[in-house]
Amino acid sequence: PMGQYFDFKTEINQYMDSILAGGGRIALWGASHLAFSVVSASKTENKISYIVDSAPFKQGKFSPATGLEIFAPQHLTEDLADTVIIMCPEYSSEIVADIQNQYSHLISNISTFIDGKLQVVQ
Repeated sequence: PMGQYFDFKTEINQYMDSILAGGGRIALWGASHLAFSVVSASKTENKISYIVDSAPFKQGKFSPATGLEIFAPQHLTEDLADTVIIMCPEYSSEIVADIQNQYSHLISNISTFIDGKLQVVQ
């Protein structure tokens, strides 16, 4: 298990670094325990511009792991980020579809975090 921990930390940092090196900005989708844990463990809070979540009761609050504000998904149209990392394994396919349907003109990179692995969708 320790090996997996280092693998995901390296993997997520390399992915985020490659986006940032190209001038991109990263938003996380999902204000969950999983998201907060991954960000905290991988020390990537300074690489994320903001967090979006479709649950109204989470919006307007701040992430304990990052101090980043949590916004409604439409924030993607107001504060442009070209990359979204989805941290909701059980809803990943629906969220990918939502992004592709509503925000495809803005978002060029979509990835999911499932079973401790980052999966690049597009």
